[in-house]
Amino acid sequence: MSAFFKLIDGRLQRLERVPHVSNARGDILAAYAREHGFAPYSPEPMPQDGARYAHAFAMVDGVIRDVWTPIPIHAAERIAALKQLLANTDYVAAKLAEVDGEQRSDMLAEYAEVLEQRRAWREEIRKLEKSRQGNAE
Repeated sequence: MSAFFKLIDGRLQRLERVPHVSNARGDILAAYAREHGFAPYSPEPMPQDGARYAHAFAMVDGVIRDVWTPIPIHAAERIAALKQLLANTDYVAAKLAEVDGEQRSDMLAEYAEVLEQRRAWREEIRKLEKSRQGNAE
């Protein structure tokens, strides 16, 4: 049976049952939900990209969804967050430094996504630092 919710003052209210009806079938519950402004809820996980987000609910195409809006941060905060992400994945660089030959090739393939993400983080840090220097002049 699907769960139905209604947005009230930015909060979700769950439809537990049809009032005055015990053991309502799913189709009766769905009909009651539609009549009274309830809709299905589709949860969206918070992005895990290191940025900060504000959370809200919104009705999108007849479904209540989570809306994650990035909160602007200063360049210095973003640089610090990116450097922390690099520090958290430094173990990959250390492992690669200790091996060579076929084992290194295997590890490069295994950690390709992590290495690409690290390159992107370093590039973003360079751009942010360059823009900070340009703004300081």
